[in-house]
Amino acid sequence: MKCHEIISKGMILRIVLTLFTFLWMYLQHPTHLYLILPIALILLDVSDGLFSMIQAKKNCFTVFEYQLTDKVVDSMSYLLFLFLKMDYVTLFFVGYRMLGVFLFYVFRDSSWLILFFDFVKEHMLYMYFFGKKYTFLVGFILLKIWFEYYFHTVVNVNHY
Repeated sequence: MKCHEIISKGMILRIVLTLFTFLWMYLQHPTHLYLILPIALILLDVSDGLFSMIQAKKNCFTVFEYQLTDKVVDSMSYLLFLFLKMDYVTLFFVGYRMLGVFLFYVFRDSSWLILFFDFVKEHMLYMYFFGKKYTFLVGFILLKIWFEYYFHTVVNVNHY
């Protein structure tokens, strides 16, 4: 199976699972949403790679098509937060990341993903554990920027 087919099947699976997950959360209003949602998003993010792992095509993860599609599906997932009544800071991080994904698409340069880092899941976990005490938030943001830099310059060197 070619990378394009693997990526398409993986993203369809991820979108379906994401819609079911958010529908369940919307209907159930689970307690500890800021803990459950980031964990669910991490698991959903991994789900799009199942077909690639089965086909032993790990190089599909480094192509621009996968990287872009993955970031767009992340952004679409984050838009579903509007139905879960998230706080405005979380929504700010959603919009901030979406701008970075758009710039990544336009310029095909992953440095935009470093500058416009994805801090949505981390912010929800921060809110769950620390509430609105923003004392440590800057430190967590700096750690996330370092992680994004390492990920996009060492681990997942772009090939586009």
